[in-house]
Amino acid sequence: MIDREHSLPLTRQAEMLDLSRSSLYYEAKGPSQTDVDLMSEIDRLHME
Repeated sequence: MIDREHSLPLTRQAEMLDLSRSSLYYEAKGPSQTDVDLMSEIDRLHME
């Protein structure tokens, strides 16, 4: 994937991998506490 320490510019790395440059800076967020609570409740109900 993308190597930020490599001598090849990030733009060129993205181009070679056919990625948009904006995707290089995307940071995924984890699920919200509400979602975690809801998933836990669904799991609990399923196990009953």
